[in-house]
Amino acid sequence: MSSAFVLTITRCLGCRAAWPLRAAFALAALLLAGLPSTGHAQPLPVPGATVENFLVIAGKQVPLPEGRWLIAGAALTGFDGAAVGAFGRIANIVLFRTRGTEVEAIAEISTNLLPTHDGWGIASACERTDLALSVVRYKTGWDGSCFFVTHTLTDGAEVSAPAAWVAALGTARERGLGLGTVWLTAGFRVANRSDVVDARFHFAPGARGIAEERPRRWRDSGWAASRIERDAARLDIARGVTEWAVIFSGHMEDGIK
Repeated sequence: MSSAFVLTITRCLGCRAAWPLRAAFALAALLLAGLPSTGHAQPLPVPGATVENFLVIAGKQVPLPEGRWLIAGAALTGFDGAAVGAFGRIANIVLFRTRGTEVEAIAEISTNLLPTHDGWGIASACERTDLALSVVRYKTGWDGSCFFVTHTLTDGAEVSAPAAWVAALGTARERGLGLGTVWLTAGFRVANRSDVVDARFHFAPGARGIAEERPRRWRDSGWAASRIERDAARLDIARGVTEWAVIFSGHMEDGIK
């Protein structure tokens, strides 16, 4: 594997020339079929608890945006990479930040439980070019870091959803919390030879004054790369999230250490 330093900028929509941005998103990159419980105590946060500033999971400190976050769902999932073997167990945590009875932001965090010996690499999502904004910050040997800004469609369906998401949807129902269908997403992936942290933060456009939309397809949303430059309000919000993500990605890199 090459040890050359790589900074990749592929696409930057409506952004200042100095912004290092590149499109990338894969909602379920690490989230595969749930594994059955082994009966042993698992290093997972307790659903219903709240955290602020950061979440500690499997020895890594994952930073959180400001506010109080409710742990809405937590589960173990499997990762079927042949080189990973018995170490291929992923902790998947879903958190809500609420405003009244509405979920204004969702955090989705995935990380390995035990270290591997041959690295995790950069997620394929970081190589995509069909999203609004993103950047590969570096890729050196086993180490890599990237972030991206895009949009996500959800419909509340539990069919084929990862176990942590099923639990989170149940938490929303039990607490009477409203969930939108379209989210502005900032995603981060940091990996080294032994560990990986994959975090996605989904923000409700309605909490920022954007009317609810129900597109039939992902590419039909007003947040799509082909449409966002036509809407000054959406573009301004995406710029703000991107500027935040540039700084936040450094905190993600610190957390895995």
